[in-house]
Amino acid sequence: MKKFNITSEKLGVIAFTTIQILCVFIAAAFALQEPTNVYGNAIGAIGYLSAACLIEWVKYKITHPEDDTQG
Repeated sequence: MKKFNITSEKLGVIAFTTIQILCVFIAAAFALQEPTNVYGNAIGAIGYLSAACLIEWVKYKITHPEDDTQG
C-alpha cells in the first residue's frame, strides 16, 4: 500500500480550495435570488467573489514562497 505524503502546504491548499468553492457557490446563490433586494444581492455576490479572489492569492503565496524575496 502506498503512503500519502501530505505536507502542511498541501493541506493548506486543500482547505483554501474548499473555502473558495463555498464562496463561489454562495456568490452564485446571491446572484440567482429573486430580485427583491437587487443591490444587496449584488453587493453580497461581489463580496463573496472578492473573497474567492483573495483566497486564490493566498493559495498562490503558499505554493510560490520563492516569489516573496526582494531582488
